[in-house]
Amino acid sequence: MDKCDCFLVLYLFIVGMATFDAIYYQLDLNRYDLNKDGMFGGKEITNEQNEAMRKLTSDTGRNFSFITGFVFAFNYFDSSLYFWTSILKAEETMTTERKTTHNIKLALVVAHLEKQIINNKFSLKVDYGSC
Repeated sequence: MDKCDCFLVLYLFIVGMATFDAIYYQLDLNRYDLNKDGMFGGKEITNEQNEAMRKLTSDTGRNFSFITGFVFAFNYFDSSLYFWTSILKAEETMTTERKTTHNIKLALVVAHLEKQIINNKFSLKVDYGSC
């Protein structure tokens, strides 16, 4: 999954949950509308109906979820991008250091072999009989 896809999924999740809550609270409030005219009066107004109305109408966060969702999703996207970029840079640095260490060890072995060859202490014996 691409990082932009993660941003979009997180944004849609935040806004979707707010929309789900709004629909749920609207359906909950509709239970108290006994004559189904969309208005509340008389016997329809109870403590439970007032609480359901309060839940539906007094949640500013749910109304601004399209803005806060963008901010949170962007912050998550930005921090995860920074985190993964840092991880990749660290891995690249470690790989470069390993290659450098390997090259230094190889150079030391070659230098040691060259020294032995120059001092005639190293001989390469090949048994052609086994070929």
